[in-house]
Amino acid sequence: MYAITLLLNKRSGEAARLLTHLSIIPFEGATAGHELYREAMLMQALQSMKKKDFKRSLAFVGKAELWPENLGSGKPYDPDIDSRLEDWMKYLCFRKMGKADSAVASLRNIEAAGARFRKGQDHEALPAAGSAEAMIDGWAEQALLGKEYADKAVKAAAVSESVDRFRPATGNTAANVSNRVLSQLIPVQAKL
Repeated sequence: MYAITLLLNKRSGEAARLLTHLSIIPFEGATAGHELYREAMLMQALQSMKKKDFKRSLAFVGKAELWPENLGSGKPYDPDIDSRLEDWMKYLCFRKMGKADSAVASLRNIEAAGARFRKGQDHEALPAAGSAEAMIDGWAEQALLGKEYADKAVKAAAVSESVDRFRPATGNTAANVSNRVLSQLIPVQAKL
C-alpha cells in the first residue's frame, strides 16, 4: 500500500527504491508487485522525458520491462507481455534523438503486439475504445504513415477529451498502470 501511495503522490523514485528492496512472497497470479514497479519506472521515464533527457528515459523504460524476482511473480512468456506503452515511449525518445530506424522498430513492435493480442481473442478481450492500448495502436498506425501524421495524432490526443475518460479497468492492474501513465504522458508528448 505504501508504494501505491508514493506513486499516487508523484514520488515514483521513492516507490522504485522501496520496490527494489521489498520481497513479495510468490503466489499464483501475483502480478501487483511487478505492475507497481513498472509504473514507478515508467513515471521516472516520463519525468526524464519532461527534462528532454531521452537517454535516461530509455534506461527507465528498459527497467520497466524487467521482472525482478523479489516482486513475487516470474516473467510470463514473451508473447503474453503487452509492452505497447513501453514501445510508444521508446518511439517518442528515439524520434527526438534522431534515431529513425530505432523509432520505426518501436512502431513495428507496437503493430505486431496489437495484431498478436487481437488474433484469436474474443470481443471482450480486445482493448476498449479509449483504452491506453487502443490509443497507442492508433497513434502507431498514424506514425507509420509519416511524421506529419504522427505529430497531428499526438497533438490531437493532447487536446481531446479522451484523456479525461481514462478509468481504472476493473481487476486489471496492467490496464490501470497503462491508463495512469498514458494520462500523464499525453500532455508531455504534445510538447516534445
